[in-house]
Amino acid sequence: MMKMMKSRARRALALCVAVVLCMPACVGVMAGILPVGAAEEVYVAPAYLVDFTQLDNVVACSGAYHLTPERGDDGMYIRFTDSGNGLCDDPYLSLALPGSVDATKYHYMALLVRTNKQDLRGELRFRTDTTGNDYPCQFFNYEKTDDWQLIVIDITNKSTVNHAGAASKFEGSFTNLRLDMFNNNCPADTEYVIKGYGLYDNRADAETFIHFTPTTAGGSEELPDVDYASFWRGEAFANPANSTRMRWVTYGFESENTTPIDNFLAQGFGGVVSNVLFEKNYLLNDRQFEIVGAVYDYANKKGMTTWIYDEYQWPSGKAFGQVLEGHDEYQATGIAHRIIQGKVGETATYACSGPDIRIVRVDIDDKNGRRTLTADDGVGEREVTFTPEGRWKLHVYVLRYSYEGVEDRNDFTTLRHVDLLNKGAVARFIELTHQRYKDKMGESFTNVEAFFTDEPQLGNRKMTGYAVWTPGLEEMFKDTYGYELDIADLYEGDDADAMRARMQYLSLVARLFKEAYIDQISAWCEANGTASSGHLLFEECMTDQIETYGGDFLQLIGGMTIPGVDLLHVTPDRLLSKTHIGNAVGTRYVVSAAKNQGKDRVMVEYNPDAAGALSDTAPLTDCIAGVTLTRLLGTTDYNVINPQMNLKTDGYRELNTYVGRLNTLLEGAVECGELAVFYPIATVQAYYDADNGHTTETNKRSKAFRLDSEYQQMCVSLLTSQYLYTVIDDVALQNATVASDGCLCVGDGAYRAIVLPMTQYISAKAMETLVTFRAAGGTVIFVGDTPVYGLTADEDARVAAAMEKLAGSPTYEEADSTFLADLSKYVSRRASVTAAKADRQKAILTGDFSTEDRDILYLASIAGSEEAFTVQYTDGYTGKVTVYYPRSARIEVAEVTADGLSVTIPAYEAALVVREDAKGLAHLTGHTAYVPDTTEETTEVETAVTSPDTETAPDGNVTEVPDGTATEAEPADGKTGCASVMGGGMLLLMAGAAYVLRRRRED
Repeated sequence: MMKMMKSRARRALALCVAVVLCMPACVGVMAGILPVGAAEEVYVAPAYLVDFTQLDNVVACSGAYHLTPERGDDGMYIRFTDSGNGLCDDPYLSLALPGSVDATKYHYMALLVRTNKQDLRGELRFRTDTTGNDYPCQFFNYEKTDDWQLIVIDITNKSTVNHAGAASKFEGSFTNLRLDMFNNNCPADTEYVIKGYGLYDNRADAETFIHFTPTTAGGSEELPDVDYASFWRGEAFANPANSTRMRWVTYGFESENTTPIDNFLAQGFGGVVSNVLFEKNYLLNDRQFEIVGAVYDYANKKGMTTWIYDEYQWPSGKAFGQVLEGHDEYQATGIAHRIIQGKVGETATYACSGPDIRIVRVDIDDKNGRRTLTADDGVGEREVTFTPEGRWKLHVYVLRYSYEGVEDRNDFTTLRHVDLLNKGAVARFIELTHQRYKDKMGESFTNVEAFFTDEPQLGNRKMTGYAVWTPGLEEMFKDTYGYELDIADLYEGDDADAMRARMQYLSLVARLFKEAYIDQISAWCEANGTASSGHLLFEECMTDQIETYGGDFLQLIGGMTIPGVDLLHVTPDRLLSKTHIGNAVGTRYVVSAAKNQGKDRVMVEYNPDAAGALSDTAPLTDCIAGVTLTRLLGTTDYNVINPQMNLKTDGYRELNTYVGRLNTLLEGAVECGELAVFYPIATVQAYYDADNGHTTETNKRSKAFRLDSEYQQMCVSLLTSQYLYTVIDDVALQNATVASDGCLCVGDGAYRAIVLPMTQYISAKAMETLVTFRAAGGTVIFVGDTPVYGLTADEDARVAAAMEKLAGSPTYEEADSTFLADLSKYVSRRASVTAAKADRQKAILTGDFSTEDRDILYLASIAGSEEAFTVQYTDGYTGKVTVYYPRSARIEVAEVTADGLSVTIPAYEAALVVREDAKGLAHLTGHTAYVPDTTEETTEVETAVTSPDTETAPDGNVTEVPDGTATEAEPADGKTGCASVMGGGMLLLMAGAAYVLRRRRED
């Protein structure tokens, strides 16, 4: 008999292990009490097991009523709510189930409980596929013992079931299990712990569950045998600080109960992003602010960072409709282009309706040509009636509200759009949201590190024939560009004037959005001791950038304290694709914007499976792969939103530790890539018309869309060819400094070459900077169309003159294999990395980073298998390096020989090679300002290089002087960088010689 039981136990244990590894947790309760020691000391493992010392199993419980479950070392502790008079009214908890548990076979349940209340009755309510709305119930009583007690019940036993109603069959699978700890009231101070439960097919085996011993709760990684203290950052690498780990995004707290924070800590998270609860009284319930403050105080004491999410769901800017309450003047508007066609003899008519406000302009195109109609022609404020001659086409431009639906104040998806070009509207949003958090949270607010804004937009997504508008825009256009805007140019026209007008209008829209939204929020945050962060919408595609906020994305996102990006999937195949929303190109835009302005933090909203891209079998591996790639690309702060709960506690802990180790090694490090790529947004803006440019099928045939597609493909090809490029926009290029050694210095970067892809529109000042750059020894590379037009008509001649001086620069028809092969002539890498297998060369992406005294080579494997690579330093270095493997925590001292260094990297992981005999930040600090030869260069070029303010040293060198006064292209704080007024460094006068550029690191 004993031999038979042990054999059965082994089989059941094998089944249990398989189930636990691949299925969610489930809970069981069973009637009939068995005190400790009442059964033979033989444990038969259940077919389905839930161990409540494991956090995942606690989190999997749902529907808690008047109680809070918490994980403890010896089980799940139940905290009861005081419903009044010291009693808890009807506490219960719904228990998660595996995918399918056969109710006819596994209907015996065993539950190990400890409680100090033995005189009250408990209940197990259940449902199966056949019970419908009925909720059958089995009663049980607690044993009078202070020790663990075993409760066993035959769940579907018809002779003991209560409240079965019409349900006479309990067949199929269990669909719900609900544990009512006590029938009706129990004292609120009741002690109650559940160790675990199991599901069995017979009572005899169920009674052995009394001998169940929980697995260890885990929490500590077993580290390899490494003397971490002897290595650079070794101890911090082994056990990363909370500040280096991910934050969990959650949406409010029901009470001041801090269990969620303990759960996040157990999963390895280092911070939390949250808000007051999403409810009908959102932002209006003072108690909710107190709750957030109390929970955040606890999180801060535990060493966690805390952020605030600034909207009821998304998009940000509405305050759940409160911005427009009593302020209809802040509702978003635009001008729609209505086209009505008719035959000979028909009357051309149009009458405003629905969201239409008024007619702005009417054009008629008939046999007499196209002309604008007036009031004398029958044009009124809300209707027009006109009799054309011959066949005709009527163009009506109508000012209208962007929102067409019916607003339901209980549904955030139906709320009207707010005019985010209007400073007053955004100021009201800040007052209702940011200021309210500060006022209501009190001292707790002082530890809020940042506000997270989410996908603000102008309300014109996918609206063909529609251009955003705001009161006074027409006047602002004239004040900015010196002429009146022809509204029709926004929708059609391929001539130079129409295209430039579109480009200028869109640039103005982007500027207004930045000034009203980005700048106002950032100014408030920084004035109140916190930071602005978040992300915009569809970062990776220039046509989407234009539609959503006018374009000029680098200036917009760069205006945040901590610029951010959104990723809805994290697998390398999707991140390196130009066909998916959220990719590496969008990430590099954001990282480049930060780098250009000397900002060393970039947030990523890391949503591993929003697009269903994670594998079912290895979700952690995919998440590791995403971190490997995105950290190479430059993201530093990971805010995780993962409602799918793809990972269990151990998986989240491993992922968080991996992120922390990468951030630990790269803290204070700066990218050192020497290749810049110009951002041709003005050209795309010029090609983008409101009739065809929006996200419709027609835009995929437009030149704007084709240009953007080619640009994205080029950028992806650069990354897979091991060029970690930086995007430079027109403003950054205008304010760049050219160094005498042929470097173009912008913010935290110094570049030997810049690629201008598909660029026809560019400022004259930017072009003149490129002329100086080439004269100093740098390389300007043209791909596709070359510059013809300035940003204003009077700049065209200067652009043409600059192009003459750039004649002979490398030029390619497209970013093809020839272009990629030739880049090595103009841009050097600190090391070359070669795959051991020739067909695996595209499986590695690399990047050069430096701290003050170390060079770091980041190797990112995007291969699904272990691969070997050879590293050779281009300066011929041989000697010792240290190789860090952040997932396994291995650190190895290795020897670089004449044949190079062999590094084997596990699938989808990173390896970082640290060299102490290194250049460090010399690429930023080792430059002197280039002074053009005035006998060869024009005054115009000299002025462009030394603008805005200059000072001449005794030796004749010229440098920028940051006086705090910003020009139109400068940031408001007047900072200068290693190369530009956009960066984080300053020009310093070296003793008796040239001015030297260095980077000022912020603490």
